[in-house]
Amino acid sequence: MSRIALSWLLVAAVGCSLAMAATVQPPGKQDPPAKEKTPGEKAPPGKDPAEKEVITPPPPPPAPELTLSAEEQQKSAEVQALLIAGKMDEAIEGAKQFLAGAQSDAARNEAMRLTAEAYRKKADWRQAIGAYARLRDRYDKGSQDFARYDAIAEILRASPTGVYQPAGAPKAADGKTLADDEALVAAFARLADVRLAKLKPRALLLKRGRTPQEVVAGFAAAAEEARQVLVVAPDAAPDTARELAAAANARLQELAKAGTTVMEQKLHKYQPKMEAPWNFTNVEKKDVQGTQAACRELAQCERTFQESLLLVAGKGEWPEGDQIRKDSASRRASYEQLVKEFVIPGYITIEVD
Repeated sequence: MSRIALSWLLVAAVGCSLAMAATVQPPGKQDPPAKEKTPGEKAPPGKDPAEKEVITPPPPPPAPELTLSAEEQQKSAEVQALLIAGKMDEAIEGAKQFLAGAQSDAARNEAMRLTAEAYRKKADWRQAIGAYARLRDRYDKGSQDFARYDAIAEILRASPTGVYQPAGAPKAADGKTLADDEALVAAFARLADVRLAKLKPRALLLKRGRTPQEVVAGFAAAAEEARQVLVVAPDAAPDTARELAAAANARLQELAKAGTTVMEQKLHKYQPKMEAPWNFTNVEKKDVQGTQAACRELAQCERTFQESLLLVAGKGEWPEGDQIRKDSASRRASYEQLVKEFVIPGYITIEVD
């Protein structure tokens, strides 16, 4: 039994020239004739298709509603009143009783928050560190509550005397300890400076990234850290995070230029066989399929990059950020176009005796 391509049978039946033996599709599946497109052909003049691909910030998710009962709200208010009055031991005891009788997660969270606050205001740093760490662990790692309580625990661990004094930072003139709320707010700003300074060296790593995936993964991790900084210190300067975005974008541009050139050359090499797809060897088919999968992965990388950019925007204008987003959208559009190009046209074979 032999396998004969249907397109060749049709040629024999109607006496057409062999040059017309193109891909044959099942009845009812024929596509209208399309204009021949060369590899790397640009989109027709008009609006840049990449512009509509720029990811814009989604609306913030609604904050979870507290579900404290009226009785629990009253207990919380009583403990809070003790804190305001400076009766820390009584506040700690009241918060523990509140926690023991809590019937919901919201009530337990509130009781644990009051406990941690009371230990901090009492200047019992060891107990406060543990209390804030336990409170932090009740929240999802990416949440604002987790970021805030994690920051407080870090500040307290670095302040055995109750004064947060990062290396190289000027001494606080007022002499207040972290038991004071204003001192804690000031400590947030200092912690932000420390964390952002640690991010600076990553720009060099981003510039040396070997693949787009490596660059985007590195930037996404740094962007998440920068987001947590902005949670606890919203007024922190976003310059460092923006510099990382610019470094990542520059490297992605370089890699995209080299990568798309190679892929377009490969597409040009396979173009003649696209008109006679039965001539593809199995090795070549795997190569086409692998290249298509790689292009799809690169397009997803650009989406991840754009989502990470939203985390580092910070306050104030950022014209360079608009250009970075457009660059990313353009790269993503190019990769998605290559996904469409690296497809072996289908054809039908039949078996005859």
